[in-house]
Amino acid sequence: MRLFNKIIFMFFCVFLAVEGFARTKGLVSVSIYDQQQPLKSYPVYLDAVSLHTDRDGTIVHEISDEEVRLRFYHPHTGKVVEKRLKVVDQLNTFVIIHISAERTDFEIVEPKVYSQEMKKEDLMLFKGQILSLGKVEAVSGVRVYAKGIKNSVMSNHRGEFEIYLPKDQTQISLSHKNFNSLTQTINANESKEKVVQFSLSPKGLELEDFVVLAPRKSGSVEALIQLRQNSTEVADVMSSEQMSKSGDSDAAASLKRVTGLSLVDDKFVYVRGLGERYSNTLLNDVAIPSPDPSRRVVPLDLFPVGVLESLVIQKSYSADRTGEFGGGSILLQLKSFPEKSFFKASVGLNVINDSGRPFMTYEGGDLDWLGIDDGTRRLPRGLAGGNIVSGRALQSFNNINDTHQGDSQALPDLSLVYGNSYKVNKWRFSHLSSLL
Repeated sequence: MRLFNKIIFMFFCVFLAVEGFARTKGLVSVSIYDQQQPLKSYPVYLDAVSLHTDRDGTIVHEISDEEVRLRFYHPHTGKVVEKRLKVVDQLNTFVIIHISAERTDFEIVEPKVYSQEMKKEDLMLFKGQILSLGKVEAVSGVRVYAKGIKNSVMSNHRGEFEIYLPKDQTQISLSHKNFNSLTQTINANESKEKVVQFSLSPKGLELEDFVVLAPRKSGSVEALIQLRQNSTEVADVMSSEQMSKSGDSDAAASLKRVTGLSLVDDKFVYVRGLGERYSNTLLNDVAIPSPDPSRRVVPLDLFPVGVLESLVIQKSYSADRTGEFGGGSILLQLKSFPEKSFFKASVGLNVINDSGRPFMTYEGGDLDWLGIDDGTRRLPRGLAGGNIVSGRALQSFNNINDTHQGDSQALPDLSLVYGNSYKVNKWRFSHLSSLL
């Protein structure tokens, strides 16, 4: 019985030895960079094993399984980052991790599994040199990893390194704490006649992709010039910037500066000398009816330049415009609603040769300067029915139509523009007002 127990015990020990010998033993090397800097003394888990990175942000650990789970916490978001890695017996699996504020990028160099054990004659010596990009200086202390090769090497003070590689194509990775890592596919035969050079870019030289957002200034001169260049029609454009610099108070005064346009009565614009029948006016691509039922023209002195973004005068037909014009089509483009409060005021004075000279006028009302009658010209109460029954009814009229001599004075131009934006709960309301 004792002999039987001894045999069982010896068989169990041999089984454990064979089992332990047959288990996979490979290396896993992990280098972690946080915003292009080595992540020092940071906890990393390989399955249930807890490790900490060294001063270069690297860990090296031997694994006895064919697969291992790499796990760590993102230093910025706190989320768990996991990755499954394959492990090959007596070979090294290299992992380079780049961490930014919101993302994590992996560079994995998994070992190449050969069908049979590689002999020395299957390898050849590869010679390389590592230089700094731009300065062309040698970089020392660069760790060189090769796919399918267990051991790694490091460059010397001249940036040179030597490593045995398979004769066919293989992949190498270069890692340094002050430079961006580089992974490249090479052929060992390249170093037969010369030393192969590699260039590493310093950290900070290569920046992450970023998006620049800027508001589109559609009323500028540059934007209108680009619009005119890209237009397939014959057109002239004026921007709000041009109108403000010229000192014009309304759209009619601005349009008289455009070639081929005529200003009639300081408010009606004729294109190429053709009358009002041969032009039309659009406001934000919508046709404007004439306020005068007897004429087919819009008085453009009603539109102050403070609310206009651009003026486009199109002299040829296009698919997006109505064909109801022969001379031209005038497009008034209003400014978009403001995002914050603003107020603009402008005062102008026009002086002509007749200013200060006497002329004939009449009394009028107190609000004539606003174009509003204050009641001075209304009919007397006795004539409300429209019948004149006696001569006394004629004497009830106000004697305001008698002319007298007065002095002509230059009238000032006053323009006020006010805009604001309000937010009520989830709704935003904006307005743009102008007084001319």
